[in-house]
Amino acid sequence: MNPTVRNWLYGLIIIAGVGGAGYMLFGRTKENVAVNAAHYSIDGMCLACKSEAQLSVPREEEAPHRCPKCEQRAVYPLWYCEDCKKRFVPVLESRDPNGPP
Repeated sequence: MNPTVRNWLYGLIIIAGVGGAGYMLFGRTKENVAVNAAHYSIDGMCLACKSEAQLSVPREEEAPHRCPKCEQRAVYPLWYCEDCKKRFVPVLESRDPNGPP
């Protein structure tokens, strides 16, 4: 292959890569970022009915979350242990004596 043609091809590949990176960095709208920042997803366990649930919850809302099955506020996030390969809800402590754990 001619060195001039090869240099042109390398140049086009570099320009396409920089353009793609620029789009990924600056091409997203602020509305999409704001919607994604307002909520997050959790895999949780309802301690009232013992069912697992995947929820999208507001960032400012603390656990326990409302269970879609039994409608009680008893869903806590599941944790994963790398050693034993099991998912679990850690031992809960109450911050407020009159509130949930």
